[in-house]
Amino acid sequence: MEIEKLQRVHFVGMGGIGTSGVARILLSAGKEVSGSDAEEGLLLKELQALGARTFVGHRPENLPEGVEAVVVSSAVPDDNPEILAARQRKIPVVTYSEALGSLMEQRFGIAVAGTHGKTTTSALIAWILSQAGKEPSFVIGGEVPLLGGNSGTGQGKYLVAEACEYRRNFLSLRPRVAVVTNIEEDHLDYYRDLAEIKSAFLEFLDFLPDAGFAVLCRESHDLMEVATRLDKTFFTYGLRGADYQAQEIKLEQDGSRFTVYFGGESLAPVFVRMPGQHNVLNGTAAFAVCHLLGLEPKTIVAGLGSFTGVRRRLEFKGKYRG
Repeated sequence: MEIEKLQRVHFVGMGGIGTSGVARILLSAGKEVSGSDAEEGLLLKELQALGARTFVGHRPENLPEGVEAVVVSSAVPDDNPEILAARQRKIPVVTYSEALGSLMEQRFGIAVAGTHGKTTTSALIAWILSQAGKEPSFVIGGEVPLLGGNSGTGQGKYLVAEACEYRRNFLSLRPRVAVVTNIEEDHLDYYRDLAEIKSAFLEFLDFLPDAGFAVLCRESHDLMEVATRLDKTFFTYGLRGADYQAQEIKLEQDGSRFTVYFGGESLAPVFVRMPGQHNVLNGTAAFAVCHLLGLEPKTIVAGLGSFTGVRRRLEFKGKYRG
């Protein structure tokens, strides 16, 4: 299903961070969007302000006449009354990840997966491309003040998206570039064990086209084990033994300084306005992706240095008794 060719789309669980992102992109394309959620949260109110028809609570009568597809959040159970009503009316029901995958099919997809760091890394990539004049579209699992929210539509060819491994949702995506920040035991309500998680990530990476490539974190032992079984082009990033290395690291209160090396050659000194070694790795991942896409190091450095972060990720709220 090419969701962008439809005119009327309804969302169940539209207030979620992912579903709201896809809904926002469809609204910007002039589509008629409606949707419901259990509570009237901020994202639902924002979509209403953009022109979406919104409902609080799930009821069969929420589905407008003429709806061509229903997009469902992964948090919504199969016995939801709106899903049951859609199936009774023979309206196609697709998951959020399938809808995102449909958007990605029409663009140069950059998907960022991993147990930790995918929101910040995908936001960094989208911001750098935006600052470089590439006008990317993006769907990110967090609110990014500099980008105006969790999603946006640009006129360029790139779509940057966060790729979630829960319920194997990322297998609906067909990116040209795949980033994996790490692999750890997570979502064990769905996966049996770490081995099954690793198999899912390998399947995700195996979908890369011959002209595509992966960017993988060298610091994740389990990810590197997956890489030994990967028959695709990939580059590594990390602190040691990687294609793209962060060296000369200085962790400061207001951020981190480091130098990015590629193939043993110094490319550029970098400052990211986010503290912690994990953000050194996130910044290096974003640098690697953008460099491999052909951006000049100075352009990447400017984007990294001006990025102010994602809401609820080490967000400065104030000083205690200050």
